[in-house]
This record gives sequence, C-alpha cells and structure tokens, in this order.
Amino acid sequence: KSVPYRTNATIFNLTELPKKLAVIGAGPIGCELGQAFVRFGSQVKIFSRRGIVMSKEDPEAAAIVKQQMEKEGVEFIAATTEKCEVRDSKILMTYKTKEGKVVEELFDELLLSAGRVPNIEGLNLEAAGVQYTQRGVTVNDHLQTSNPDIYATGDVCLKEQFTHMSGTSAVLVTDNALKGMNRKYSDFVIPRVTFTEPEVAHVGLTEPEIKNKFGEEYYMFKRPFKIVDRNITDGYKEGFCKMFTMKKTDEILGCTIVGHGAGEMLGIVTTAMVGKLGALTVAKIICPYPTMHENVKFTAAGFRGKLKNMKPYYERKLKAEREGTTTYANPAMKLSIIAFCGLAVAAATYRFFAKKTK
Repeated sequence: KSVPYRTNATIFNLTELPKKLAVIGAGPIGCELGQAFVRFGSQVKIFSRRGIVMSKEDPEAAAIVKQQMEKEGVEFIAATTEKCEVRDSKILMTYKTKEGKVVEELFDELLLSAGRVPNIEGLNLEAAGVQYTQRGVTVNDHLQTSNPDIYATGDVCLKEQFTHMSGTSAVLVTDNALKGMNRKYSDFVIPRVTFTEPEVAHVGLTEPEIKNKFGEEYYMFKRPFKIVDRNITDGYKEGFCKMFTMKKTDEILGCTIVGHGAGEMLGIVTTAMVGKLGALTVAKIICPYPTMHENVKFTAAGFRGKLKNMKPYYERKLKAEREGTTTYANPAMKLSIIAFCGLAVAAATYRFFAKKTK
C-alpha cells in the first residue's frame, strides 16, 4: 500500500505505455496482461514465489504457454518480494530470488495479480447472522448463507472467480430465493479459459483431482494439434487436446485444450458433460472439414481403442511415421489409391485391346 500499483481493473486507466512493467503473480491474469504488454512493447517481468506458471492448469499446457511468452520477451522470475518503494517517480522493487540473491530493480508500473480477497469489512455481517472467513462469505450448496433468508453470489463466496460463474450463480440465487427452487451449485459443469496466445481451456476435473478421487481407474488420451489439417493450414500446430474418462465407461471426467482457439473448442466437451454424453458419443460428431473442432472429435475417438484395450489407429499412424514405415495417411486413402490404380490398369487394358481390334 506504500506504493502505487495497478490491478486487472485499473491497469486499463494507463495513458502511457510503461517501459518496464513488474507483474506479481503468474496466474491467468498475470500471464494474460503480461503477454499483452510485452506485445505493446513493454519490458515485462513476472514474479511468482515458486516459479510455476498457471499452477492450477495442466503442467504440459502451462509449459507451452510459458515457452511462447518467453519467446516473445516475457521474463519469469521465481522470487519473493521483500519491499517496494517510490524512487524518482518510479517503483523500486527489492526481491529475493529462489537461489537466495537479493536484487533491487526499478519499474515504471507494478501490476498485482496474486489473487483476490473479499471486500466485506464494515458490512456488519455478524449482526445479520452471516458467517464468513478471510476467504469470503460461507454458503451451502444452494448458495445460502448461515442466515437462511440471505444468499450470496459471485467472487465474495465462490471458489471459481470467473465472470461467467458470477452471472450463472446469480441466476441460481434468484431461482432459489424468489422461485422456491432447490438448485445446487455442485451440479454445474464449470469451464475456464486463460486468454493467452495460445489459450488454455479446461473443464471438469484435473488429472491430480482424478487420481485423488479414482486412483488409477481412468484413461487419458491426448491428440496433438500438429496432425490436424486445419491447424497445419493456419499455422497453429502448437498445442493439444487431452481428455480423461473412466476406465469401465466412456464418461468424460475432464478435458484440457491448449492452443489457438482452445476456448471455442471446449464448448463441445462442456456440452457433452452437461448432457452426460460420453467420449464415444462425442466421437460420432461430424465436424465440417477442415475445422479445428476435429481436435476434440478425434481425441474422443481415441477412446475407442482405449476401451477395447488396443492402440487407437492414429497412435499407430504416428508411430509408423516416426519409424518411416508408413505409406498412406489412412486406410480410406489406401483403398482410394488401390481403386485408382485398378481403374488405371483397366483403362490401359481397354486401350490396348481397342487398338488390337482396330
């Protein structure tokens, strides 16, 4: 509080581009705005205590985003902030690196993106019988507080602090409080997207959560973007779609997509999970060719092999390509080539006998 700082709300009030920007926090907001400012032309350094980028996301997905951001000039530093002070209209930050080195560095602007805390001081919630903690107002699965006549919604009570969940939970509260419905927050299938380039999109459980809940009773299938024709054509070959299902059924437990347009593609998986449709049903979707939605369709199709305890076709194809033993892109193409060769032979034979007849 002793130095001026920006948040994700006030950063847009800037009237001049900062030459050097310090970002505290390597979560979604820090990465989104950090990448935006380095593209504007600022020198950007993002600080995090453990040096982990987007710690809640799939590590492979986060690594792809980090690599791209570093390529563009963003510097990630594992360090703790010791102090900040104003020095000649700039911000002097003293930080201690993970290796123990103490560094002093001047920045033009400071962006705080290390999380949100509820602004509930002075509301006198105790008088209303509403319980709360440092993390926010305490609610049950119906978003009802400890006072049954009072409900809460949005960031002040939700773990998922997203704009779309604030709106969705507000509808739930309206239905429960004013319409006498008994809707539950736990029934929601909640997607999220980090709007870096490439994007990271996720819905459902993460792999650590799946392991904690189901042990090893799940399957994972991952399809890289680099073998999808639309991604190849548009030049967005970096990324993948990773999906998880139960071992005994094709129930989708979670899905992570990283790459260009990941947030748009996630809608297919979210819809399937809301409708309680399995991966094998998603695999039946006919996607117009060529579109990026094929990333999701063919990732889901991979479970045809998993559930039958056999390698999916596309994995065999990739292995063959790596070993240099492949000739055809797929069985359909192989049949087409055989058919074409057969027609060519038939045509040549016809011409030969036609000449003989003449």
